Amino acid sequence: MGDQSNPLVSVVVPVYNCGKFIDRCLGSLVSQSYKNIEIIAVNDGSSDESLSIIKKFSDSDERVRLIDQKNTGVGTARNNGVSASSGDYLLFVDGDDYADGDYIEVLVNEALAHNTDLVISGYTEEKDDFSVIRKVIPQAYKKDEEEMWAYHLMATWGRLYKRTFWDENGLRFTSEKNARAEDVPVCLTSNYLGSDIRVVKNAGYHYIQHEGSAMKEFAGLGKYGFPVKAFEELAVVIKKAKVHNSRDALVYAVIKTFAQFKFVFFKGADKAVKKELQSFFTDYVYANMPDYRICCRRVRKTGLPVHVRAAVLLYEILLTFQKPSQAGRGDIV
Repeated sequence: MGDQSNPLVSVVVPVYNCGKFIDRCLGSLVSQSYKNIEIIAVNDGSSDESLSIIKKFSDSDERVRLIDQKNTGVGTARNNGVSASSGDYLLFVDGDDYADGDYIEVLVNEALAHNTDLVISGYTEEKDDFSVIRKVIPQAYKKDEEEMWAYHLMATWGRLYKRTFWDENGLRFTSEKNARAEDVPVCLTSNYLGSDIRVVKNAGYHYIQHEGSAMKEFAGLGKYGFPVKAFEELAVVIKKAKVHNSRDALVYAVIKTFAQFKFVFFKGADKAVKKELQSFFTDYVYANMPDYRICCRRVRKTGLPVHVRAAVLLYEILLTFQKPSQAGRGDIV
């Protein structure tokens, strides 16, 4: 670990068949203006040249460490990277993305200035050819007043976590088979429990949208599924937390996640899969947040995009016509 003014940052990079991108990713990390970092690249059973490219970096820069494992999924890969790390702060970067040269420095400076558990940044969404699709830059975060930006930026990349906060709250990524959105429960939990969360008006993380990306293959829920177990564990956290941030914002974000599946990822999905998941969503809401309409009403007029607010409102209306199953009556957990 580093000293208080120069903390060690552990950068965990899960890699699965990122041969076309991993050189750019690791190159952007070893050239960071903030030097006190360790880069833990977890090769998750890649069948392309990813492993040899990582070895090239680990051979030339002692800060780059390689974990080579059988394919177990991105959640387990991240968990194994965290277990092997020793930093004062944790940062996650996907193997097909990259970062601006001062990206880590900006996050660390904000964390040290406020002694915060969590710093959240924006991102630049790009195509493979570097053409910019959009920039998403957070504008505000005020505890108990305006917390929704933290819930708008719901990917674990783009977040700097204090290691003690991560460990004390037992944060881990789900290892459920073929689960995607596996980082959403971690983001929800850290948003709910984090002390003095900060956002930076920065889009220094470059999120690449390409044809082989997992999110593009997510639609239809054929290859990937919803992290059911992780959301059940989140319900435990909600009930046990004695000190926490806005519950209204958390409830709104859970409804937002369910709405995204309903209106986006359900398209083309098998009817039985849709029915099972919709039943889980309904049971979850009625068991853990039966006051969802009141909670959502209190945070509806926020800085979130209009289409997001519209989707949540529509999902709220749909929920009023649905009833929990017999199995779902009572707490989910």
